[in-house]
Amino acid sequence: MRLKSLTLYLLFCWPLQAATEDDFKQKSILVLYGTVFVGAWEQTFITALGNKIDSELNPNLLVEFLKLNDIEDDQLSILAESVTLKYHLTPPALVVCVQPSACNFLQEFGEQFAPNAERLYVLPNNQTLKNVQSSGKGYVIPSAWEEAIGQTYLSIPRLLPKVEKIYVISGDGTNDVAYLKRTRSTLEKLAITGLIDIDYSIGETQDCLLYTSDAAD
Repeated sequence: MRLKSLTLYLLFCWPLQAATEDDFKQKSILVLYGTVFVGAWEQTFITALGNKIDSELNPNLLVEFLKLNDIEDDQLSILAESVTLKYHLTPPALVVCVQPSACNFLQEFGEQFAPNAERLYVLPNNQTLKNVQSSGKGYVIPSAWEEAIGQTYLSIPRLLPKVEKIYVISGDGTNDVAYLKRTRSTLEKLAITGLIDIDYSIGETQDCLLYTSDAAD
């Protein structure tokens, strides 16, 4: 569902149309991820992004997989300096940041490593979304996460009427926690909340999850 929603937004919200050919011809587009993990979704997004760019512009598409989810906050400035040194001679014309941790990184350090670049925030968290909207600097491809999770939850009593409790399980990485917060916020706003008990878990070990599952049975 994430992929379908993302493809839909790319088709209708892609902001490069507002730029001139001279802005991107023979220049670089830098794509930032907050993790070194390269999954099917990440690969599909990069392919879709490349397909949406006018081939006549022929920009240099660069991708950085940063360990933003695996380092302490005080190390982010060091990482930003590394990105600055890498691209100071060939600064990107556009920076595309994907998912919350990369979006946060661009918002905090973008003036350092890409001060004159256009910015595209893909699936930012709510706070970053508000900051971009208030500053007017950058474009946003928002998430359909709230709509999807809300419709899923509302369907449960109808499809599985005997369900009495739902377990929402999340990792403890930046992106995981951001999605969990949005999920919880969405569920708490729904009128049906309270009819089904919801248990939220963050960063639990496999053994702990198995124990919880056995106890629920």
